[in-house]
Amino acid sequence: MSDIEYEFSAVPNRYQDVVQRMAVLYALYRPVGDNNDAIRSITKATLDGWRARVGTLTAAGWEPSRGQRAAHSILYARNCKPTFVMTDKRTRPCNNRLVCPFCYARWVRQVWMQIDSCFPAPSRPGPSAEELELGRELRAITLDEEPIEDEDRRVQFPWHLVERHHTFYMDVVPADNPLDLDVRGYLVELLRNLQDIRGNTVRRVDPVGAFIYTTVEPSEDGRQWKFHHRQLFKLTANHEFSPELVSQTDGPVVRHVRPTRRVILQAVARACRYPIALMRGDAERTVQLLEARRALNFRGHSRFRSFRRTQHGETSSD
Repeated sequence: MSDIEYEFSAVPNRYQDVVQRMAVLYALYRPVGDNNDAIRSITKATLDGWRARVGTLTAAGWEPSRGQRAAHSILYARNCKPTFVMTDKRTRPCNNRLVCPFCYARWVRQVWMQIDSCFPAPSRPGPSAEELELGRELRAITLDEEPIEDEDRRVQFPWHLVERHHTFYMDVVPADNPLDLDVRGYLVELLRNLQDIRGNTVRRVDPVGAFIYTTVEPSEDGRQWKFHHRQLFKLTANHEFSPELVSQTDGPVVRHVRPTRRVILQAVARACRYPIALMRGDAERTVQLLEARRALNFRGHSRFRSFRRTQHGETSSD
């Protein structure tokens, strides 16, 4: 099997399609709006870039997946089913979600669908059928319509959405290294500590629901790891967000008091933005990171409380 030549056709434009483009495609390339020809063009560029990246990563020792012959797993990765644009070939996902931009985008879609379903239509005073209908329309607006909520500010949103972003850097190997750990061993320790932080953060906020996601990627010079905490919290309208967490961050903390579908989509896209250094950064460091995550079975994200329940009330698994 060789590289498949895809023919790109229609560009889907539903909410779940737009959130994938915003989180991945526009992270890798400048936003192009809804220009379908441009979206097809940069999807092709993403495919070419991904295939080149598979080559550099495997040359540095990466195995795309286990349980298959190496040659097969590499070809499956190179021919991972593209997203963003409809294609003429039926290929399968490679399931290397940590680094593959197409599998990553499919994961973003799942995250958005989960979180969006946790925010019901807002209510507004008054029992009239016309007012109830307006409340339903607030959940049904499409991306190209004017936001209805600007027309009547009396609509009350029972839940607020808080975004918190925090970035910090750690040396690849610290100067003070009494255990004499190598790069991979020290990274495993860092990742293990991160898993303990999530639960503590949720307990400090005490939200209705939470999505905690940490990306790790090599710095441009390969001497440090860049950690980016991306957090979304669902709070009741009168719940004060932790002042300590606001003061202990070097990034934005934004409270959305009117979390319409558009606002939720944009917040999820920011929280799930593809870490572009995994695609373009130092290949050796990226392989070390992927292998450390695999050895530790490290999950970069966790969902808590209401964000773990599906639309039908079951508990979802991460």
